[in-house]
Amino acid sequence: MPATEPSKTRFAFPLEVLSCLGADLQEHSKKGIVFLVDSSLDLMAFSQEVANDNAQYISQCMTDGLLKMASAEDFSFEDTFRFVIVQPYIFVESA
Repeated sequence: MPATEPSKTRFAFPLEVLSCLGADLQEHSKKGIVFLVDSSLDLMAFSQEVANDNAQYISQCMTDGLLKMASAEDFSFEDTFRFVIVQPYIFVESA
């Protein structure tokens, strides 16, 4: 768990957890807009922190290794992945 806690006061953005095949994420990852979120974090809660621009929390997650930029090699063609879009980024739950 990151040292910095998620914010207590925030706006609840209408985000949705979706799923798709790895093949669909491979092309987007080449654009540098796909990030892997460690499975120890709640994907929806993390995405809300991004939407609320909680830079300190996001930075701490990166420092702690809980968030990293994805590459096409991170996604097997036929596996299914859960993700949330917070434009322009795609946050994918890591396996």
